[in-house]
Amino acid sequence: MLWLHTRLTLPHLPHQVVIDIRDGTLLWSDAATWEARAGGAPSDGENVTVPFGWDLVIDVDTPALSTLVIQGNVTFSTTANVTLT
Repeated sequence: MLWLHTRLTLPHLPHQVVIDIRDGTLLWSDAATWEARAGGAPSDGENVTVPFGWDLVIDVDTPALSTLVIQGNVTFSTTANVTLT
């Protein structure tokens, strides 16, 4: 058996997994989705993490985010035409 050891540097990955277990589906447009986030709902230029434990539906156009890290589940609305920026 041959073992290959490689050192990878992945600076774009978060240092830790963010865990926030929520029941049900969360909507991007719902202020309650973001109530535990400092600053509330995301704004233009911000870095956003969708935590492990979220089932988030993007149901409105997002602000122009700097980064979006997805550790949970994200889907787009099937009933609205939305844009992720």
